[in-house]
Amino acid sequence: MCISIEALVLFLSFLPQDRILIAEDRVIVNADIGRVVYEPTGDLWCAERPRSEEMLEVVFE
Repeated sequence: MCISIEALVLFLSFLPQDRILIAEDRVIVNADIGRVVYEPTGDLWCAERPRSEEMLEVVFE
């Protein structure tokens, strides 16, 4: 999933700051279902979707 920097900043503003780690080349969100890493790809910031069946069950419950 890829989003603009503006959308990423807005999303991060809703999260508790202790769950966010911001580095030069990535943003890491420690979510309840696991760690999500956003990395810049051109003008967008992209993160991979959860791959495990367990994580997908949590997302779609």
